[in-house]
Amino acid sequence: MQRNVRQNQRIWIAVIALTLLAVLRVAASYKNTAQGFDEPCHVAAAIELLAKGTYALDPVHPPLSRIGIGLPLYLAGERYPQLSPFDPESQNYNVVGNAILYGDGHYLRNLILARCGVLPFFVLGIAIVFLWARREFGDLAALMAVALFTSLPSVLAFASIAYSDMAAASTQAAFLLVFTTWLDTPTKKATLWLGVTAGLASLAKLTSFLFLPSAALAIVLFRWVSTRNHLNPAHSLSQNVGQEAAIRGDVGILSLI
Repeated sequence: MQRNVRQNQRIWIAVIALTLLAVLRVAASYKNTAQGFDEPCHVAAAIELLAKGTYALDPVHPPLSRIGIGLPLYLAGERYPQLSPFDPESQNYNVVGNAILYGDGHYLRNLILARCGVLPFFVLGIAIVFLWARREFGDLAALMAVALFTSLPSVLAFASIAYSDMAAASTQAAFLLVFTTWLDTPTKKATLWLGVTAGLASLAKLTSFLFLPSAALAIVLFRWVSTRNHLNPAHSLSQNVGQEAAIRGDVGILSLI
């Protein structure tokens, strides 16, 4: 018992260390990574929502990731820029976003603050990878999954820029994990978490309305196929008889040779 407790402690310590290392690697890239094409757009929409309470500049994407991106900037004192209403560029989200990033002469600080808003979603993604792998394959596999996830260049890249992709990836994975748990034990608590994670994924990316039903259907179909033989004893028996007959046939052929 005590040995299992110590092993669990080591696993958690290793996971936390890998998470901190990944966060440090992401943060270290902020000063060396050029501004992404869509970063001003997300910054503009975020500050508009937080400072003005409107969401007109770019309502194409749901606001969850924008809130994460804009909150550090808003807490640092950044507000919606004072642009002339007669200027046609005042409704251009790239112009507004760049005005926020460059406006007070603290461009690098503002860009870093916006990118820091993605880190909570990155940590959530690591947690989902760990919990799901641990549930299916055990502690060692979960630790290896975290090590691989936190070293993937594509994951680190999207975790280091103020985009909505990491928020979508982590919340969608959270929903699918809860969904598989709900299939096993459809309790009220699991149903509540299913609704919460579905709401978060929907607030992170509109593609959730297409991806999540498709992924959930694929999971249900795979579970049905994988358990069909266990639920059909006659099919399993005939399959076993066929395998035994094949083995006897192989042995007979070998004896003739």
